[in-house]
Amino acid sequence: MLRQIICLILAIPFAALGSSLILKAGIGVGAWDALSKCAAQLCGIKIGTLGMMTNSLCVIGQILLLKKAFKPLQLLQFGMAFLLGSLVNFFYYDVLSQLAVPAYSLSIVFLLIGNGINAAAVALILSLNIVTFPVGGLVLAVSQVTNSAYGKCRQGLDGICILIILILVFGFHGEMTLREGTIVSMLMFGPLVDRFMSLFQIYLKKGARI
Repeated sequence: MLRQIICLILAIPFAALGSSLILKAGIGVGAWDALSKCAAQLCGIKIGTLGMMTNSLCVIGQILLLKKAFKPLQLLQFGMAFLLGSLVNFFYYDVLSQLAVPAYSLSIVFLLIGNGINAAAVALILSLNIVTFPVGGLVLAVSQVTNSAYGKCRQGLDGICILIILILVFGFHGEMTLREGTIVSMLMFGPLVDRFMSLFQIYLKKGARI
């Protein structure tokens, strides 16, 4: 259990770093982060701060979906949401603020690396099955209720996020945060999480036998 807790603690900042790298790439972020960025611009607050709020809504969504099957331990996701939002603010506004991305090819590299890091971190947290990230927990709850693959449910959520962004842009003059990177992230993130989860679950089962 101690090893699992250590892995969980290490995964959280990696997830924040991955999200920050995608934001820094500047060619479009994942649909969920794109929605956060668009809404944050409209509300005049920091991305990570708004992320804390939306992540909290994800926890409420899990409670409504799972009802009695929702484990009280998962209420710690509220703390995870706060910590993740704070770390995104730290990486994006402090650590990476002076980092220039002068070439489009470098932006693509940042996008791919960010998605890879983010997917691996989320997959590890889901595989550990201690406390999940709020967004991942909501998608997992939907996949359990509908008996569908996690990756497909994640892509469905991304599609809903894209629709909401379009409403904010054309209905409320929000910033257009949808770009080619958003589509790339939508196509690769869910399947990557599925793949990483398969690998981590094998590793964790082997570790449990030692």
